[in-house]
This record gives sequence, C-alpha cells and structure tokens, in this order.
Amino acid sequence: MSGKIFKSVVAVALGVWAGSVQAGAITVPGFSFETPLANPAVTVTTALEHWTTYGEAPFDTGGGPASTGTGAFKNEKFPPSPPGTPFFTGPEVDGNQIAYIFTKSSNPTARDGLEQILDATFGAGKMYTLRIHVGLAGSAPGATEPFTFNLFYFDPANPTARNIVKGRTIYNDASTPLSSTVLTGVEVTTDLLSAGDVAVGKKIGIEIYTALGSDATAASGLQYDFDNVQLTEVPEPGSFMLVAGAAMLLGSRGRRAS
Repeated sequence: MSGKIFKSVVAVALGVWAGSVQAGAITVPGFSFETPLANPAVTVTTALEHWTTYGEAPFDTGGGPASTGTGAFKNEKFPPSPPGTPFFTGPEVDGNQIAYIFTKSSNPTARDGLEQILDATFGAGKMYTLRIHVGLAGSAPGATEPFTFNLFYFDPANPTARNIVKGRTIYNDASTPLSSTVLTGVEVTTDLLSAGDVAVGKKIGIEIYTALGSDATAASGLQYDFDNVQLTEVPEPGSFMLVAGAAMLLGSRGRRAS
C-alpha cells in the first residue's frame, strides 16, 4: 500500500475513533425550565416539569402545588421597559424562561432546592461534568449566600439518601463574579470512576440548593437566577492519549512510506 493511501485509510479510522471518545452530552429533561409557563397573575411558576422542588410551603401557580423557594419566570422585564426586553441576554440563555432560587429557606431545618434523577447511569472509565449558567436577580445575593450544585448517585436500596459523587458551592464574590444581565457558566467535574466505584451502574442525580434556614451567615429574601443545565460524559484521559499516539504513529509511518 502506498504511503498516501495508507495515511488516508488510517486518518479516516482515527477520525471515527476520535469521535467515539469525545465528550458526549447527556439529556437533562427540563434543562431550560420552559414548562409550565409562568402564571401572568403572579409572574412565576412554582412547578418545574421534570424537577422535584423542596424547602418552602407549597403553592399552586398552575402546575400543581410546589415549593415557593424555587421556580421559573419569563425572561422579560416589566413595564416601563419596552415589551420583549429580556432580563438576561447572550448564548448561555436557552428558551424563554429562567429559573430562580431564594438564598435561604424560611424553614430552619430545610434548604430551598430542586433535584432530578435521570435515567442515565454512571459508567466506569468516565468522568462527568455538570454545568449551570447562573446570574443575579435585582435582590442580588452577596458573598455569604451559597449556591450549591451536586451530582449524586441514586441508590434504590436507600432512596432518600443523596450520595454525593462531586459537588461545588459558589458565592457572589470575586472568585465567581456574577451579573444581572448575562449568565455565567459554572461547572463541576467528577473524578474518573473506576469499575469498583459504588456509583457505577446507578442512576445519575442532579441537585441544586441554597443555604439551610438556620445558617446565620446567609440572608433571606435574596435570589440567584439560573438556566441551561448541562451534563456531559467524558471518557478517561487515556482514550485521548491513544488517539494522539496513533496520530504520531501515522505521521512516522507516512514519512517512511513516502
């Protein structure tokens, strides 16, 4: 086989192989909080399709009783702003609604939060990245109000447990400066999961929450806004090294054959 033909055949094979080891998106139903639609009478929906909310007394805005500590609103400012003027702009915004969450539960033993358990499961030899796009409401949180997002595994033998695989807490401070006009992407990535890891084979859970009601450092009545929840599955780094090594071998073999 001539050097040129060899290089072409192997290059195609490497392209297919490389594509198979790229990070892959995992579907998060309700990732942009579009349903139910916000109730015009109260400007929000407390129900979030595909998500379970908790922390506050339930209130029904049209999608069924749900915690008032979190929900979604239409991404459109009120008069006197011109009709259609959005609160948030930019590519990080997906759809017409934005989720909100208050910074501290009125219940001293609870947090305001939401969660979802996916059909997808954790796999061996993989890492997982959870990315959320976060902004500030008019009543913006400060440097003592936490916003936490976690990946956990769901164990049917202990269904109330939230076994954290990896999580992250941010604040509205210099390390994660947030805005009231654009959303900022923040993310957390798990460690590489081995075949013997207890999470492997179990359903992936996502949870987002704020301060415990008894947290004396956090203020009540403030609000984080967020949208476009993304989850990706990343193959182990060794897969990329194999692709790179094969590319180097291709170059060497091509030089010898030419």
